[in-house]
Amino acid sequence: MQETSKEPSFVESIRRQLIGLGENSSKKTYYGELREKIQYLERFRTLLDSSTDMILLINSQTKKLIDANLCAIKRLGYSVKELEKMSILEFINIKEDEYPELFGYIVSKDFTKSLVTEFICNDGKKIPVEIIITSKRFSAQWYYIIIARDISEKLAKEAEMKAIELHYTKILENISDIIIELSEDFKILSVTPSASKILGYQNYEIIGHSFYELVENKDLNLVISALSNVNNDKHISFSIKNKKNISIIVSASISRTKYDNTKYIVSLRDISEVSKVYKNLEEKERRFRILFNSINEAVLLFPIPTKGRFEKFIEINDTACAFLNMKKEEILNFTIKDILAPGKEKNTLLEKLILGEFENSIPAEFISKNSQNIFVEIDIKRCHIGDQDMVLLIAKNVTEKKLMENKLNYLAFHDHLTGLSNRTLFSDRVQYEISRSKRNRTFLGVMFLDLDRFKDVNDTLGHKIGDSLLQHVSAKLQETIRETDILARMGGDEFAILVPDLKDKNEIRPLAKRILKLFENPFIVNNNSFKLGISIGISVYPYDAKNYEELLTNADTAMYSAKNSGGNKFIFYCENIL
Repeated sequence: MQETSKEPSFVESIRRQLIGLGENSSKKTYYGELREKIQYLERFRTLLDSSTDMILLINSQTKKLIDANLCAIKRLGYSVKELEKMSILEFINIKEDEYPELFGYIVSKDFTKSLVTEFICNDGKKIPVEIIITSKRFSAQWYYIIIARDISEKLAKEAEMKAIELHYTKILENISDIIIELSEDFKILSVTPSASKILGYQNYEIIGHSFYELVENKDLNLVISALSNVNNDKHISFSIKNKKNISIIVSASISRTKYDNTKYIVSLRDISEVSKVYKNLEEKERRFRILFNSINEAVLLFPIPTKGRFEKFIEINDTACAFLNMKKEEILNFTIKDILAPGKEKNTLLEKLILGEFENSIPAEFISKNSQNIFVEIDIKRCHIGDQDMVLLIAKNVTEKKLMENKLNYLAFHDHLTGLSNRTLFSDRVQYEISRSKRNRTFLGVMFLDLDRFKDVNDTLGHKIGDSLLQHVSAKLQETIRETDILARMGGDEFAILVPDLKDKNEIRPLAKRILKLFENPFIVNNNSFKLGISIGISVYPYDAKNYEELLTNADTAMYSAKNSGGNKFIFYCENIL
């Protein structure tokens, strides 16, 4: 029987080529060439088996595997013998419509094709691969060489990237800000979907256009300046126009892209509504400021003192500035302690603030910049601003009221013509000195004085000249008495003098003599000369009386005794004076 010819395998064909090397060569040359060829094949095989790609050699006629590298054998899980018995379709997942194009014809020339498919492993697992199929001819026989690369990791990365891309796409679709990528010449390269919602433009309508086309003319110079000098992130606000040419106020963040320094990222946030709110707040604040600064009372705000420590003012109104005659900036560097006049009222107010005793109508005095004292009535209120407890101090200027009270008080206790103490104040002072004399066991004297011949002046020259003369005489008497003595006008031309702190009743004599000496010379008033006399009656506590009424009555009695005996003299009271 004739043996059926069997097509030599790839390895067998290589072996025959090697044997053929020695047919026309010497034995030495033959073995040398054979050794070199074997070494070449070993190196080649090592390279194939070191590859991470799967490499398969396929018979172009039978479509069966002839050889495979180590990576293909390991990954597919078959032995070479098993693969030699299998059809390509058994381990390569090729669609039926693709098979004829790849393997359905007789190869007669070199070609290269590529596709993405799957290898089916022995355990049923499928490996996604990217394969390149090439045709090569060896020893008059055509073969397919399949180089397959596992793209599992690549597909996983692509899936991950797609998921990330989808994730960020969703974010960008839902983000309310408009994010625009600009080229070096400020043309729009890309824009987020929010642009269509806010501006009314579809992406294709604005991509490629200059960013400046969106900016309102009034803000164009501002935006050009900002974009022409972007080193770090810049933040500005300006107006842009939407498709309907309606102005929209935006807050913009401008920066260069990290991956390309020639491009820009502009993030726009619609702040039109926020701007309206701010404008409303600004208007309300403006109105509040007008009202706040129009209040006639000074309003000062500062933190509640802690551990006796007062902090600087936080807010004041214009009235407070007017009170203190200082600028707002100056006052804000002070505390409440710095603007209060020293004294009992200051200490009382500070103590109430420290103790948290918030009351109304507390009297105090402010010191103005020109050192003028301003009398105020203060209301203290607690308020909570932010996260801090505050003192709201409202001060009403009562300087005119205080001065009027002082004036009325002065008039109530002083003679309006001479400015001397009147009968009421004299009575109070005498009673006080009587109490002091009791404690200190001293004496005090009361002198009652009446001008002699004064009635003639009023009758001949009139009351105006008479009043001037009384003022002149009062001034001279005030110069004559001691600092501790009190001179009072009791009415008409009658005066009284309180002389306290006497150790003996006779200590009052020198003063009486000085007064008499004063009347030795005429008084000159308005170029008129008046020669007056004076009658003085003296009573001493406790010799002559125990109380004010008796002292004054007895001094008056002694004065009349002096006047009746010729006047211009002084007489001490005694019970048998009359």
